[in-house]
Amino acid sequence: MIAALVRLDYRFKNGLLRWLAGRLFGSFDPARVRRVLVLRVGALGDGVCALPALAAIRANFPTAQIDLLTRTGGEHRVSLSELVPPTVVDAVTFIEQTAPLRLARHLRRQNYDLFIELGQVHARFRDQLLHLLWARWVGFPAAFGWEIAATRWFRRVQEKTRSFPDERTRLLNLLAANGLRVPCEQRFPLALRIADVIFADELLARRGLGDPSRNVALVVGASRSQNRWPIGHFDEVSRWLLGRGFRVLVVGGREDAPLAAQLTPHAALHDFTGRLTPVQSAAVLRNCALCVANDTGTMHLAYAVGTPVLALFSARDYPGLWFPPLAGHHVFRTENVPCGVCLSARCTDNVCLKVISPGLVIDVLENLLTHPNVTPLSLRNAWC
Repeated sequence: MIAALVRLDYRFKNGLLRWLAGRLFGSFDPARVRRVLVLRVGALGDGVCALPALAAIRANFPTAQIDLLTRTGGEHRVSLSELVPPTVVDAVTFIEQTAPLRLARHLRRQNYDLFIELGQVHARFRDQLLHLLWARWVGFPAAFGWEIAATRWFRRVQEKTRSFPDERTRLLNLLAANGLRVPCEQRFPLALRIADVIFADELLARRGLGDPSRNVALVVGASRSQNRWPIGHFDEVSRWLLGRGFRVLVVGGREDAPLAAQLTPHAALHDFTGRLTPVQSAAVLRNCALCVANDTGTMHLAYAVGTPVLALFSARDYPGLWFPPLAGHHVFRTENVPCGVCLSARCTDNVCLKVISPGLVIDVLENLLTHPNVTPLSLRNAWC
């Protein structure tokens, strides 16, 4: 009964958003679209997950002017503008740098033919409705992108009765539902410049890390504390890797440095936290055989550059939403936790991550590093 009510809630709200969009905006002919504005905000992981959708938009409008509306970066936040190459996006407008009325007037003067909102997966109905009305007020002739993807109501029921696509697939599905062609395979057009690649290669060469097959990356931090696997568990994995002749590269932002400092020192342990830009981090990660990571933006960077990922997920969010592509990657997520899908900003225990023992992770690591061509199990449940 509750599951049926949840489905009805989704159907009603998304139906209303589609109906309003159909009444307030006209249709568009892809062959005649010359100017496109795309809105996407969020943290580093949100940006990486939007890259396949942005690549698909460019493929649908190869000669159009495609502009991005996003937020600026900060000390603990990466702007999407730092990740997207100029071959995909022509210009960037930052929301915070212009007053709301002035921003609306500026966008109106650009004479965009199409506005696409790549919204957040947990966007509330009220916010989506306001965004839709804002787009109408600005005066875009055609627009789409508003949907309710994952609500906070009856979370445990949804966890058991709904199947959530990952964020990359959700955004591509949104494009397909509105008439755009989407690729069968996800592509990540990361703004990895030659200068970034040379910088990473020279940095690793100076430290004797030139052989990628012996490098394993650890991502020990996460912006949310409830997404952090215990640092003591990471330390056990680090010592196991070092004892078998691998070099450990710790990658992350400046805020992750205090955690990295708690790892047992070793000559083959290299701490890069806070010393690299996101794109430089990506260039370093592509020189690693494997990446063991929390659910955080750097984990998304790793698979975007083709490095196999062993990802450690809490039970905070719906399963699947932020998983890496399962082909060639591992996911540890504890199922059936009494407090699962809490969507909490704070967690006092992190039991869903603590129960993933270092031994479980080491078993998978040993198999992957010993038999790198063996297709791994994609999802492991650590709950006993």
